[in-house]
Amino acid sequence: MMHKIFLPSLHPPTSSAVTPTTIPSPSGSPGASSTFHLPDNQKRWLVVGICLHKILLPNLRSFLKPEILKHYTNLKTHHNIDKQTFATYLEKDGTLKLNYESINNNERKHKKKFKMYDYFVNSDVDLAKLYLKPFMAMFSGFDDTCDLSAVLGILSSATVFSSAIQKLAKDVRQDVRNEWGHCDFTKWTEIKFAKSFHLMEMFLRALNLTPTEEKKVTDNLKDWETKGMQLCLGHIVDSDLVKLIEREVSQLSNEVQALETKQEEEFKKVHEALTSVKDYIEEFKRSVTTKLQNLQTSHENLEQEVADMAEDLGALQIDHRKLKDDVSSAMISLEKHDQLEGRVSALETAIENKNSTFLKSTFKAPNRIPSFYGRVQELERLAMAIEGKTAHCIISAICGLGGTGKTSLAIEHVWRYKDIYKGGVFWLSGESVPNFKNSICEIARDVGTFDKDFGEMLSATLHWLKTRSELWCVIIDNLDEYDLTSSGEMMKVLNGHWKNDTSGHMIITTRRDDRQIQEDVPTVSPENCIELGTFSEQESIQFMKKRTDRHVAGNDVEILKELSSELGYLPLALDQAAAYIKYTTVQFSRYLEQYKKQKLKTLKRSKALFPAQDTSTERIAVGTTWQLNFEYVRRLSEDYGIGKAACLIMEVSAFLSPDDIPMELINEGLPQVENSDLQDCLAFPTGAIDIISILTKFSLFQRFTDKSLSVHRLVQEVIRNNISGDDKTKNVLQSGSRMLHHAFVNSDSPVKVCQSFQGDSVFHQTNPPSLHLWGTLGSHASTFQGHLIDASQNDTCQELICTEETAFLLNEASLYLYVCRQKVKAMELQKEKLKILTSLQMSEEKMSHLQYFEIPLKPMEFKLISRCMSHKEQMKVLSSAEQETQENTAKADEWRENGNSAFKKQDYQGAIDCYNVALKWSSNDCRLLCNRALCYLQINQAEKALDDCERCLRVEKHNKKALRRKAWALYEISGKQAHLIGRSRATAAIAAHVDPTAFKVKDFTERFPNLCYVEIFNSAQLVAHLLYLNVDTTFLLHDGNYELQGAVIDKNVQFVAIDGPTTISFGQPVMIFGSHLYAEGITFPRESEGVICQLGGSVTMLMCHISNGMRSCEDYPECNGGDGCIAALNGLEPCNRSGHFGEEKNSGVSGYPGIQVLHQCTGYFENCDIEGCGGGGILSHGEGSKLYVKGCKVHHNHQSGLEAREGGCLEAIDNDIYSNGTHGIMIGPKAGASEIIQNRIYENRKEGVFVLISKKNEVNIMKNRIYHNLQFGLSLDRCLVGIKQNDIFENGFHGIHAKTQTTASIENNDIYANKCGGIHMGVNFSGRVIIKSNTIRDHSGLWLVHVPEMNEKFQTIRKKDPTLFLPEGETRYYSNPPVVEANVLQNNKERMFHPQEKMEVIKNECTFCRNIGKLLQCSRCNMASYCSTTCQENHWGKHQMLCSSLSKKYFVIVDFKPFEDRKNCISTRTFGPHLKGIGQGIKPDFKSRRRFIVKIQTGHLNSHPLQMLTLYDQTTSLDGEIQSPEVFHIIMECGVLGGDKTLGSQFTSKKAFFYATFVDKNPKKLKINLAELADYKDW
Repeated sequence: MMHKIFLPSLHPPTSSAVTPTTIPSPSGSPGASSTFHLPDNQKRWLVVGICLHKILLPNLRSFLKPEILKHYTNLKTHHNIDKQTFATYLEKDGTLKLNYESINNNERKHKKKFKMYDYFVNSDVDLAKLYLKPFMAMFSGFDDTCDLSAVLGILSSATVFSSAIQKLAKDVRQDVRNEWGHCDFTKWTEIKFAKSFHLMEMFLRALNLTPTEEKKVTDNLKDWETKGMQLCLGHIVDSDLVKLIEREVSQLSNEVQALETKQEEEFKKVHEALTSVKDYIEEFKRSVTTKLQNLQTSHENLEQEVADMAEDLGALQIDHRKLKDDVSSAMISLEKHDQLEGRVSALETAIENKNSTFLKSTFKAPNRIPSFYGRVQELERLAMAIEGKTAHCIISAICGLGGTGKTSLAIEHVWRYKDIYKGGVFWLSGESVPNFKNSICEIARDVGTFDKDFGEMLSATLHWLKTRSELWCVIIDNLDEYDLTSSGEMMKVLNGHWKNDTSGHMIITTRRDDRQIQEDVPTVSPENCIELGTFSEQESIQFMKKRTDRHVAGNDVEILKELSSELGYLPLALDQAAAYIKYTTVQFSRYLEQYKKQKLKTLKRSKALFPAQDTSTERIAVGTTWQLNFEYVRRLSEDYGIGKAACLIMEVSAFLSPDDIPMELINEGLPQVENSDLQDCLAFPTGAIDIISILTKFSLFQRFTDKSLSVHRLVQEVIRNNISGDDKTKNVLQSGSRMLHHAFVNSDSPVKVCQSFQGDSVFHQTNPPSLHLWGTLGSHASTFQGHLIDASQNDTCQELICTEETAFLLNEASLYLYVCRQKVKAMELQKEKLKILTSLQMSEEKMSHLQYFEIPLKPMEFKLISRCMSHKEQMKVLSSAEQETQENTAKADEWRENGNSAFKKQDYQGAIDCYNVALKWSSNDCRLLCNRALCYLQINQAEKALDDCERCLRVEKHNKKALRRKAWALYEISGKQAHLIGRSRATAAIAAHVDPTAFKVKDFTERFPNLCYVEIFNSAQLVAHLLYLNVDTTFLLHDGNYELQGAVIDKNVQFVAIDGPTTISFGQPVMIFGSHLYAEGITFPRESEGVICQLGGSVTMLMCHISNGMRSCEDYPECNGGDGCIAALNGLEPCNRSGHFGEEKNSGVSGYPGIQVLHQCTGYFENCDIEGCGGGGILSHGEGSKLYVKGCKVHHNHQSGLEAREGGCLEAIDNDIYSNGTHGIMIGPKAGASEIIQNRIYENRKEGVFVLISKKNEVNIMKNRIYHNLQFGLSLDRCLVGIKQNDIFENGFHGIHAKTQTTASIENNDIYANKCGGIHMGVNFSGRVIIKSNTIRDHSGLWLVHVPEMNEKFQTIRKKDPTLFLPEGETRYYSNPPVVEANVLQNNKERMFHPQEKMEVIKNECTFCRNIGKLLQCSRCNMASYCSTTCQENHWGKHQMLCSSLSKKYFVIVDFKPFEDRKNCISTRTFGPHLKGIGQGIKPDFKSRRRFIVKIQTGHLNSHPLQMLTLYDQTTSLDGEIQSPEVFHIIMECGVLGGDKTLGSQFTSKKAFFYATFVDKNPKKLKINLAELADYKDW
């Protein structure tokens, strides 16, 4: 009988998805809302207080009363507690001694005379009092007289209550109620607030309320929690909410009155705090009242204005009748007016004839543009040019590509400053000489300088301007004449001396780039030259809204973002689009859809606004505005004598990425480009520079960097549109592919970098090789290949595909796209590259290069290439000797002498200022550093002195002054930081060793009066001194290996390496008992036992190499026997992990940390290398133990890098924590308060940070980079965590995983590109997770997955299943949804990296004869295609070797193990209803060579490449397991999360669809295609 295995899902069945809680803004009535100014921490304190007394206390009283009554009845029956005497009284309940002084007035009557006490317990209330001190037992019943402290005290002490109730009562009393009573508002952070509600909810759920009661009370609690968050998020608060709070505060004040007699000090604090709240409430009410009064006043004023208008209307009617009578009188006056006008005209003529310099204001600017938006910084720069204007003409230039809005900017400026330019505003056209002359004539007519002789008229006009006493502005618009020197009149205006001593501002708008305009008009200074680019995204959106006159909201904003991007944020293009949209009223989405299809044709449908009257119509449309530039490129090429070389580069650039086109792309091509002009041009050293100059002179192209160009995407579109004919397109594309090939071949390649890389961790390298140029070329290759493939659909360009340069181009493009996480496209290009290779004959070296990488890349290749791409080549830094010239040294000496003089005068700050200047001239001068250190010491700034001394000692290791002053600085600092005492004594010992005269220095001997140090040369000498150890001895160890059997250190001691590598190894653990050990520069090697610090001792290490600790199995926790297995040495069977890799149970013998810091001890580690320790790196274990790790490398330890547990605390700052065997950092179980700040945590085999069962103390994780860890970035289980300002990316599972009573605040993090999704929440019970103000992006999965509350059916199943445990304090399975607020979510898409549908990129043709038609694939490599068996046979001789190579590299043969073959197989495997079509289809035939599709899936929470993978086909006739690291890698990189997302069951299992064939007709051997994935299937 055939059986199938049942594989249970990770998550239990769920009801329906629960939406995360989003904090709403309250909606009060108009005018009835305002800001509630109570500090946030006090708001949280207040809300918690309300919930404690309004919700928790009544329910606890109700729960307490019947239970105590039952308890009392039981004790009466069995112990006669109501009749007991001193001889027979019940002394204890469990371990608690009962307080009989609390009943029958015993304490007041009899004090401590216990024999005289009345031991009768007369009621259940009396029994309850026995559990409390007398001052708390002042209630008369379980009513309002029984306060929260009393209730919690009883619940936490009486054995009648379960241990869970007792613990919850203790936790709530200690962590919530008592903290609330202390009124220390600084403690009421967001995480403290969440923890308080977590504990209160757990407590309420533990009271065995009915489901209806429980839901009611927990909903009420959550409602108040939401109100509290709402109050703290800066929302406007409505008056209804404040009234509610006011009522509750009043009631709360009454509740705490009982404290006045019981706990006077606490009552005083709470009373003051509540009074403060009442004051804030009154302030709020006054604010609202004021606003309402203002609103009422405004309303009354409006009514009065309406009445006044009605009255005015009546008066106007009367005036209208009177006006008719006045018209006839006006007609009489008109004749007199005409006479007056004649006299004025005569007067004007007289003024003109006399060439009067009468000042008249003229404003001759174009109309203001209503839709102008943005350009704030550019307008400010124009305004700055006229601030504090001096008596000469300032010239501003606005440069840039046509269409960027230069004219619009100039118009807006003059309109804004119209009143400033009292001397007039004058507009000139510089587009051509005739337009320029016409503009001058118009001005001359206006100012009275017109003359038939243009030269005379120009001189008179300029003289008129010069003599103006008030500020004027002349705009020369579109100054784009090819050769300005050809027009003497233009040059006179631009560069004439008439501008001297005049009060004017000239603004030039031009397409000349900034260099060219400053060359043509030398008086344009760089600060007044504005390079105008395109709009920003926000400016584009606002411009479109304003130009179309539409209200934009919701999805339209996203559409406008996309449309603006498509138009390249070019103002001219946006204006054209907006004009069409406004005129036709078409929707933004419809226009965007149309534009994507037809681009330039769509833009041609309308033109932009006509800014100025002399502007040519070609300038106001994208399709024509750059024709002038194209003409100038041709003319400049003729002038430079380079023929069509620049035109070819311009055309090739149209098919590249628009930004950062490097100079390296301007080359002769490989093979050479068939363009003689280009070859001749590049034969000269300045050829490439000439081409760049031509393209940038009139801003058609822009300089992106000193070595690269950029061109606008619409310019590219127009250039491509202007390339006429298929032959011309073919020539340009062929030239481009050859140039790219040449550039790639002559730059550093990923192949070279990966071949030369040594080591197993990429990110700790400080100066990796640079692939920045390759990355730039890759960007262009990925763009270029798209155009090339599109063109290849045309028969004329088809032959461009099957070339070496195209194969190379696709290879580099696929590699680049994969690194940029465009994985589907990368795999498509790899497939097309391999097809091309089957038709080419090339050298073995080239073929090897093109097959070096497989897509998906291996993890190390991906990390190495991406790291090197982001690393630019560093400029050569001159050595200090080269930098510090003789002149610099002289200047430094001069300032040093000044500093010395100030020091002698005891002006220490003045001396420091002088030394600071001197160090700018000579940065490594030890005299300066030592002198400044001494000054810092004199003014009690020892930390700065220490920095200077250490800088000096890096230059001169044994500088005597630096050593003594370093010791001094450490001595001062150690007064506040006791762990530095050993370091200060060690430094003093080194100083005395280097300079024995130090003992003659009074200050030195006073600070170190009993300084004791010993030089050590060998092990025997060290052992002897350790046997008779003196307190505070410093051992100065010379280089060598010191072997000790073990050591017990019970006196303070320092070990310092003074010359060369120094190793200390131990045969037995080193025990530090209550003393302090300091080590500097020491290596503790592998195979050496660990260091254990206990009994209040401390250990401090600086610049040590720590690799000790008892060894584990080398591959622990995945040991599979072999050389590294030590099980046999421990009397155990050799480890066997076969078939179980990656499962939860560990395999192998565990080791011990290199350093253990135990109860009440402290460890300090700075700038150490903690590497390869036997177990974890360093451990903090036990109450009171503290571990501080700063500036260290923590890597390749067999277990966790750093650990804190059982009360131990950890502070890790600025460390590199990588490649550890399990977690980078593990905190828990039951760890103390810990902080993880500014670390780089990466490439660890499990989580980057794992926090486990640490609910008592908060763990803060801030400003870290947590990336490339094999499992989660952070995993949180039953803990209290703050996660803020971290970068969490590229981790193997989710960025953050939280479950099981975790309370966490996740705020202001950047969480991106994690392989399973952003944040995953398992069953979290009463835990609170707040997700606020994060950026969560670029995930191949959901940004947030959380498991909702389980249905009642599951609750029943859970009670019968012992594996589904409930955590302490919980009674059922449920999960509070996370609270989300103000997160930025971008590009989180399921199935992002898995092909969705088949795409044939390049036309399929016969590899041999090039025919197109029905083709058959080679069954071995699946890459070569043939139209017949004849072609295949004819090609086999050439194809055979490549076919074999492709088969080995891109296919893997696996053993298939059906589930039905398993032993003891009794269950049936079932498939979920979300798998559509499962069980259908055609069964694969193992006798056939035909390929079929299989789904392969990884296990849950398993990141091991050797794990067993589930494989089945659609029919499930194949249903079993395989093992393949290659397949696992592809699934992890390109797969899709398994499970049913509608049930919230997606977690870490991933799946992908592969092509497979049977091997040799064997049904248990499969051949899996790794080169391409099958399309995604729903089964």
